Amino acid sequence: PNPNPNPNPNPNPNPNPNPNPNPNPNPNRNPNPILYLLSTSGSTGDPKVVACPAAGTLNRCLWQLEEFPFNDGEVAVARTSLAFVDCIAEVFAPLLAGAALAVLAPPGAAVTGWRSPWRDPEALLGACALLAVSRLVVTPT
Repeated sequence: PNPNPNPNPNPNPNPNPNPNPNPNPNPNRNPNPILYLLSTSGSTGDPKVVACPAAGTLNRCLWQLEEFPFNDGEVAVARTSLAFVDCIAEVFAPLLAGAALAVLAPPGAAVTGWRSPWRDPEALLGACALLAVSRLVVTPT
């Protein structure tokens, strides 16, 4: 702690936080940058890498939040592999809503006494109960 605190601190210590005088330093910047790359499963026999734009991801997450809004105190769970496209909305939508996100240990993680909730439905339900999860996204099969 400062033994001599300033009784009248400047509420705006840096009146010009942008040291660059140019208001548009990069006019050629892509307005819809790539957020992530996705590798397809190759079900057609020809796997591909797909560039996924930020705007599409944001649109998807905002739709989810409009259709299925979070309530205060809700906890979502991230359990989908990062190699699968569903993990994107599973992670980013709760974070955009300001909700808590419980991230489950991936398969093969060394967690003593913990059955993998990734492949074992009972373990998944137990983990969700333990973590007070109220929001779970699953793929219907």
